Amino acid sequence: MFQYILWFVAYTPLLVLIIYGEIRDYLVTKNIFAKYEMVILLIIITIIYIVTYKLVPTIFINMKKKKSKTTDIIQIKKYDKISANEYTFFVLSLLMPFLFLEFRTQFDYFVLLVILNFIILIMVKTEYIIINPIFLFSGYKIYYAVFKDGDRIVEGYILVKDKKVLKSKSTRVNLFDNVYYLYNKS
Repeated sequence: MFQYILWFVAYTPLLVLIIYGEIRDYLVTKNIFAKYEMVILLIIITIIYIVTYKLVPTIFINMKKKKSKTTDIIQIKKYDKISANEYTFFVLSLLMPFLFLEFRTQFDYFVLLVILNFIILIMVKTEYIIINPIFLFSGYKIYYAVFKDGDRIVEGYILVKDKKVLKSKSTRVNLFDNVYYLYNKS
């Protein structure tokens, strides 16, 4: 459920732009805010960016930290940044509605929501939450890492706020299968 919510939040800028396109037509015909249209658009986008891409991930990770009963202290053995190619599917899925749909009727909006829902379900089922740009744009650094957990070697994706965490012993919180948040308890 959390993955679905995070993916939906990632697509909110797309939905806001589409809704703004519809509202814009109304505002232009009524000559409301005509001079300040771009300023209003930038303010709306900024507010949505701050709420969706800054607050939501922080709230989610803090909830997971509070619920976590583990205090696993781990040391990273090896880590690599994930490549930009990993984000290709998400970027293409953002552009797809603009390429194939013209929003003229309510049915067009329904089709858009069905397509986005289908894309989000694919992302949730493949458990590839790590390419969700919410984490990338919220200031978290994303790595593919190998670390030791007790006697076993674990490979997975890690999120860190500060890169220093990678060089020291860190506390691990399991966010999703194969995705961990690392931090130093201080």
